[in-house]
Amino acid sequence: RHCVTHRGLQNICDSYSLEGREYYFDRSPRNFDAILCLYRNDKLHLPQGVCVQDFCEELEYWGLDDLHMEPCCQHTYYRARWLLPEADRAEEIEEDFGTGLCSPTQRHLWNLFENPHHSYAAKVVAVVSCLFVVVSTLCLIISTLPSFQQKDHAGIVQEEYFFEVAEAVFVGWFTFEYSIRFIAAPHKIEFVKGAMNVIDLLGILPYFASLSLSLITILGGENKEQTKYQNEMRRIAQIFRIMRILRIFKLARHITGLQTLGMTLRNSYKELGLLMLVVIMGMLIFSGLAYVSEKDEDNTMFISMPQALYWAIITMTSVGYGDIYPRTWFGKLVGSACAICGVLCISLPIPIIVNNFNKFYEKAKIEEEIQLKKKKSSWEDTKRGANFDELLRMRKLSHIQASKKMSQGSVSNIY
Repeated sequence: RHCVTHRGLQNICDSYSLEGREYYFDRSPRNFDAILCLYRNDKLHLPQGVCVQDFCEELEYWGLDDLHMEPCCQHTYYRARWLLPEADRAEEIEEDFGTGLCSPTQRHLWNLFENPHHSYAAKVVAVVSCLFVVVSTLCLIISTLPSFQQKDHAGIVQEEYFFEVAEAVFVGWFTFEYSIRFIAAPHKIEFVKGAMNVIDLLGILPYFASLSLSLITILGGENKEQTKYQNEMRRIAQIFRIMRILRIFKLARHITGLQTLGMTLRNSYKELGLLMLVVIMGMLIFSGLAYVSEKDEDNTMFISMPQALYWAIITMTSVGYGDIYPRTWFGKLVGSACAICGVLCISLPIPIIVNNFNKFYEKAKIEEEIQLKKKKSSWEDTKRGANFDELLRMRKLSHIQASKKMSQGSVSNIY
């Protein structure tokens, strides 16, 4: 940096002396030792026990980059920076509720249904929502038992009346919850585009879709063509009923582990892509070899390449249903190599994904603990403030009573 003016020098340093050619920087001596070591030995190390964020700001102040850091400290530095909590966007969003008459109610409803740690009532709402999800999923599973299956005149399976009523209650709660959260959301567009909100909507829409299809079939006529059309619509309604199982993903809103799993899959797309590429390459190679070695045999099971691809994927994933298997010695050799290579190809990227999951889970737990401590400290400060105000009020009352007694005593002395 080249500064020739007094204002420019003041922007860089805190004080300077042109006569003594000395410049004064009011910086942390502990962090400056590492900077000084860089100019002396041309090596930058991360001091032990310093705040990484503070050291990063120190590097920016001196115009340095973290690439100057030695390899022995780079891993520790980047890992510590990665574990730093992100900026809390929830507080910024809460400031956008406006100043209207309904803004306090909107803020209260949003915290009640969106932030389980905001209050005891919000925790109760979160627990009730999780119970509705679990119970509705169990009812969907139990309703598929043969003893609860009923067929109409067209042979289409219908649900028991009890499960229909229960499903209506569950969907009513989920619809009410989604509507309240949408009304109370400070940003409607961001709310609709949110991943968890899309999952909530997918857990509601199949019920109304199946209900609409059922109403269409009931209101239809009795012609043969319309009867065939109604049967198809009922089968489609059955598919929509099964899609209600998607609401199990609603639990991810309140469970940190499921959120971490989704974040891991989203940030491990390179590893997952590598896994898929390796598996596809193995499928193509081994299925081709197996098809060539087995296609000319009597009563062969490898009648086409898609059949061979199916055999390769179930062999590489160590499933092995046994419905398709080679019979020649070369085909068996290919099958053995396919099974061994499949185990190796699948097991190689898995530790990377597991490591990402551990890092994201550790970061999520740290941020969750920080948020809990922040809310607890704010509650403690509120109680202290209330106690302090009560103490001031009592002291004011005592001073008033003492002044009254002194005034009464002075008046009696006068008389």
